[in-house]
Formats: sequence, C-alpha cells, structure tokens
Amino acid sequence: MDQIQVAKGISELGMLVMAGAFFLVLSATMMAVVVKLFSKMINNTMQENKATQNKLIEAINEQSAQLVDVAEGLREKSLTEIKIVSGALFDNGKGEITKIIKTIRQENHIQNKKATIAKIRKMVINVHENRNSKFDAFKFRGKSLASYTSPEWIDQLSQVVEQEVYSESVNNGRADTNITNITESMKLDFYHNLINGVA
Repeated sequence: MDQIQVAKGISELGMLVMAGAFFLVLSATMMAVVVKLFSKMINNTMQENKATQNKLIEAINEQSAQLVDVAEGLREKSLTEIKIVSGALFDNGKGEITKIIKTIRQENHIQNKKATIAKIRKMVINVHENRNSKFDAFKFRGKSLASYTSPEWIDQLSQVVEQEVYSESVNNGRADTNITNITESMKLDFYHNLINGVA
C-alpha cells in the first residue's frame, strides 16, 4: 500500500509540476505581450503628440509672422526709417532723371521723335526699376516696399522729360523744378500707399 501511495503522490506531484510549469510559461508569455502592447501604445501616443506639437509649432510660426506684420505697421520708427530711405532713393532718382534730360539734349538726334521718346521711356523705366530693386531689400506690413510704388510714375516722368527735351528754350532750372514737383508727388503717393496699405 505504501508503494501505491508513493506512486500516487509522484503522479499527482508530477502533474502539479507540469501544471505549474505550464502556468509559469503562460504568465511569462502574457507578461511579454502586455509589455509589448503597452510599449506600442506609448510609442503611438508619443508619435501623435509629436505630430500635434509640430502642427502647433507651425500655427505659432504663422501667427508670429502675422504679428510681426501688425507690429511693423504700428511702429512709428519703421515708418520714419522708410521715409528716410525712400526719400533718399527718390531724390537719387530725381538726379538721374535730370541727367537723362541733359544727356538726351546733347547726345541724341531729337529730330527722330519716335526713337527719342522710346529711349526716354526706356531710361525712365531703368531708373524706376533700379529704385524698386533697392526697395526690395525693405519690407513693410509683410510686403516689399517696391509693391507700394506705381508703374504710372514711369508715364508721368516720361512726359515731363519729353516736354523738357522738346521745349523751344533750354532751361535747366525749369527742368529741375518740374522733375522735383513730379518726384515730390511720387513720394506722397508712395507714403499714402504705405499708410493705406495699397500695394
């Protein structure tokens, strides 16, 4: 009987060992699955947070750019700086236009009116584009200063130059006065465009 009890004990204990081993393997596998699941959830959450953070940074950058535009428009100092720089560029252009009048009177065959007018227009366009290229270095309300200029100024200046070139009497003082008047008018248009935001 003792032998039967020993065999019965071994058989029961062996089954218990087998069941214990099975449950250990099962719980280890479940732990590994749970750890992987949590790590995947954490990684997904971090990636979603990173994507949301990138979107927020982009939105903040856009708002910052808009706020810089507003701040530039409110700063008097920036308007003063622009007036100084633009005034110097307009005055420089005035000198160039005065030179154009003198040059065309001296060098050109003004009897060919069509060719002379075309040459005047080309030279005035060059002065206008030269000024605009310098204006491109400055911004106001998020736009280049060149966008506040007007192509109509080319026609106005061309007409004044043409009138002075074809005037019956050569009068450099009158030419200078006429160019100064049109330049001052252009400055005022430019400043009004800046203040009113017309570009």
